[in-house]
Formats: sequence, structure tokens, C-alpha cells
Amino acid sequence: MSVDVEITDLYMENLDLGLNLQPSERLDVGLYAENMVVGLQLSNIDYVLDIFGLLRGLEVGAVVNTTDDGGGNNYLDVVTLLAMSVNNGDIDLDTNNTDLNVSGLDIQLDATGIALFDNIASIIVDALLDVMLSLFNDLITTLVDYLIMPLVSEFLSELSIGVSLENIDGNGANIDFTATPDYLNTTATGLSVRLATNASAPTPPATVPTALGSLYVDGIAPIMPATTPDGSTFDFGVALSANVLNQILVAAHDSGLTTMELGPGFYQGSSTLNDAILEGDLVGIRITPASAPYVTLGNAEGAAGTLYWYNLTVSLDLYRESWGEYRTIFGATINVEVPFEINSTFGGYLALSIEQLPIIEVTQTDASGILPLPASFINSTVEYVIPMVLPLLANQLQVIPLPSIFDHTLFMEEFWVEGGSDSNNTLALAGKLIPIALVQNAAAPTTNIDDVTYRQTTVEMESVTGGIVSTNSVTLNNGAVNIRISGTNPNPEYGGLQYRFKIDGGGWSAWKERSSIDIDSFLAGDHSVRICSRSALMKEETDCPVVEFTTTVAE
Repeated sequence: MSVDVEITDLYMENLDLGLNLQPSERLDVGLYAENMVVGLQLSNIDYVLDIFGLLRGLEVGAVVNTTDDGGGNNYLDVVTLLAMSVNNGDIDLDTNNTDLNVSGLDIQLDATGIALFDNIASIIVDALLDVMLSLFNDLITTLVDYLIMPLVSEFLSELSIGVSLENIDGNGANIDFTATPDYLNTTATGLSVRLATNASAPTPPATVPTALGSLYVDGIAPIMPATTPDGSTFDFGVALSANVLNQILVAAHDSGLTTMELGPGFYQGSSTLNDAILEGDLVGIRITPASAPYVTLGNAEGAAGTLYWYNLTVSLDLYRESWGEYRTIFGATINVEVPFEINSTFGGYLALSIEQLPIIEVTQTDASGILPLPASFINSTVEYVIPMVLPLLANQLQVIPLPSIFDHTLFMEEFWVEGGSDSNNTLALAGKLIPIALVQNAAAPTTNIDDVTYRQTTVEMESVTGGIVSTNSVTLNNGAVNIRISGTNPNPEYGGLQYRFKIDGGGWSAWKERSSIDIDSFLAGDHSVRICSRSALMKEETDCPVVEFTTTVAE
């Protein structure tokens, strides 16, 4: 028998569509409904009778419904396996292995005017049962096309990144960054999406030297594991290879973002430099890199990795009101290595932060400035200046966008480094997905300054008088400070507070949970430490307290 089937009516109650991740890019799709009614029109029925020959073109109406089977059950349950793949950033879905399970199925036929219908009714019912599986497979396919496909596609489009960062530093630095899905991987606990990335500087300034080279090495893009190293689960995670980070750092260099001018008055304690520096003179700093900084991941105690910056020229410039301009005091070319820490920002970017002291190698000095300065003095001054500059650099480099979904932002709770080939290690970040609307409506935390204690410090100070360098051990009152802090957390159910600080208007430190801040190596002069808190909802404090003090030379 052959038959054409047309759906004329479809009704369901308590419709439930469930999605369950399975390994190997598979998704179980379940459709459950109660009190289902399906109206059908059967046409062009061709059936061969042994006695009467061939019956052609019969028209039969049918109603298929679920009724109480005596046990209070009347439901339809359809399960199919959905295969997912990515093609040029778009999602492809295919269904297979559809299974139909019903309780209380009842089929009523309307064949008024068809002779001998009773003889073929049971055969038509059997045929209907045969086509029901195909029918609901088509229904599942339709639901996939209209419900699941947009959902998964929207998910992937949310993960995709197309960012043009313009005038980042106020001096015209622009960076373009794109990331598009190119691979899916599923486990029973989660879905991983690999993103193909590209970063570039679309309008590199002519004054910025072209990067000398790249540490890029071939390697397989990372796939985020389903759990943290200790087996804990998480809402959302991001894995970044060292290659991706270095690609973005090259773009930051090419854009001019790492070429900085700090001043006027950035350098505290400048009057100790030379007796030719007068009261009211201002000292600024210029950073001119010959190549991009780069990072390696792992092998840094208490940090995510190490940032390296080679062939970096540091110049100190003197501004005098009667000149109306800056004039160079000295310059030095250096190599810098420093551990860095990471976190995530509310705006959805990876935050690099530097708190530890760097290793500095001075490779060349330039004493041809307005003041005659020996190399030893230049070296010691650079060793003081660079730790002040590096946090500002790290803040400038917060241009690495993190993928997120559906108006959420990632609050990083844990990070770890996984090994890779040829030093192309992977940085993994895992945490909660926080709804942006929840953050916007949340109350802000506050920081409490519980106690401030000061210590004397003894430093070796070099000064130049009459062209002669002298080294003295100087005792400084308030040369070090310890600030004990706590905070008022309006949402402790989501987690504890994180704190960060900055010194004398410099760069911010890392967001982290802490109860005290200990800082030393202050030179003589007025100083300030601003401290801010944020909650686990990433709501930042709006009015951050400031600790102010003066460091003086002990009599």
C-alpha cells in the first residue's frame, strides 16, 4: 500500500524540549508533550485487494491523539541524536537515530462513503504507525531548524568576536581583533568551541618601528578542558595559547600602544637626581620600544607567566617653565623580564597586571642629554623608574577580548597553565558567568582602611653634584607602608571581595582577594595609595579610599 499524508492540525500541551550534551559533537534532543492531537489527511491510497482488484486514490481523514491508557498516562516522547559541526563559522546540525515513545496512542479514521473500508482500515492504521516515526522525525527536524538552530547559532555568534578598538590610549592607537568558531567538541559535562583568531593594527603610526620578529610557533589551538585541575566544574572557561597572546601584543606594539610618554611630574623624588634640577622642574618619562613585548606561560612563581620586553629605550626628560618644553636628561636601552598576573574585567577583557619586581638588564646608556651623568647613575635611576612604569604598561595592554555569551561577563575564579608543544602553553581561565544586568543593578562594595603602619627604610641613593657621583645610605621615614584592609560586601552569597591598588597615580595592580597591602621603596616626597574593591558580581567600588603620606629623609 502507498499513501500520501498531510498534517492538517497539531496540538500539544506541556511541551518540553530538552538538550543534553554527549561526547563526540553530539547533542541528545528530547521532545515531550501531553494530550497531543494530530489531524491527518490521507490521500492517494493505493491498495490491492485479492478479490476486488486495485483500489486507487482513496481519501481518508484521521485523528491521532494520546488518551488516558488507564494508568493516567497520555504523552508523546521523541528522542533524537543531533550531530553538530562548524563550517566557515556557521553551525551545521543533522538528526539521526530518532526514537518515538507514546502512551495512550489512539487513531481514529474517517472514511465515510468508502466501500469495504473495514477490510482495509487495520492496514491503514498499521501504515499510519509506520509513518508516525518518520512524521515525528520530520517534526523534530523542523523544531531543530526553527528552535535549536537559532539557539546554537546565536550561541556561536555570541562567542565570535569582532572588535575594533579605537584611540585606546588617547593618542590614536587602533587594534582590530577577530575570533570565529572553527571547531566544536562536546563531553557529557560541557561544550567546547575553538576560535580562530587574528589581531592587527590597521593604522600603524609611522613613528613606531616595525617589530623585529615573532616567537610564533606552529601548534594545535587549545580546547578548554571540562574541569579544573582539581576536578571542579565551572560555568564558563576560556583557553588562550601563548601564540594568541603574543599575536595581540605585536598588534599592540604596531598600533603605538606600547609607546608611552609619562609626565609631567610622574617621577617622584626627582630633586635627588642632580643639583641642576631646580624647584618646580618636572621630570617626565618616554618609553620607546624597538619591538613588541612577548609572554611565556608558566614557570613563574605565583603568577600566570613572564612578560619579556627587549630593546626598550627609556628616556628621562626635564621640563622647565622658562623653556616651555621637555629636554632629554638621559636615555638607556634595556631588557626587562617580569612575572605577570591575570584576571578578567567587567568589560570582557583579559587583565594583565604586574606587582612583582622586574629583572632589568641595561644594554646601553646615552649620557648626551642636558646633564652630564655617568652610566652608574643612569643604571640605578632606571632600576627605580621601570617598576613604576610596568603597571601602566600592563593596564595599556588590557586589549585582549574574552568570549562570553548572552549578555554575560566572565568572573574568573581560577586559572592554570597547561603544557603545549614548543613552549606554546595554554592559559586556562574558569569561573562564573555573571549577567550584565545583574551587575548594573547590584550595590557597590566599599573598602575599609583598618590600619596603616609605616616603617623606616634604608636605601642606597646616588646623586650627582658638580659632575661627581656620590653614593649614600639614606634612612627614610615612611619609606614603607603596610595597609590592612577589609570591606563591606553587599552580595557575599556570590563570593568574597577582590581588591586592587595603584601608587602615585600609576597603573593598577591585579584584582585579587587580599587582607593587606605592603609596599616599600618610596623615595622622599608626597605619596598616595588608592585602593578599590569589587564584588564577585564584578561590581566595582565607586568612591575608593586613598591613603596619603609623606616620605622624608631622617635627620
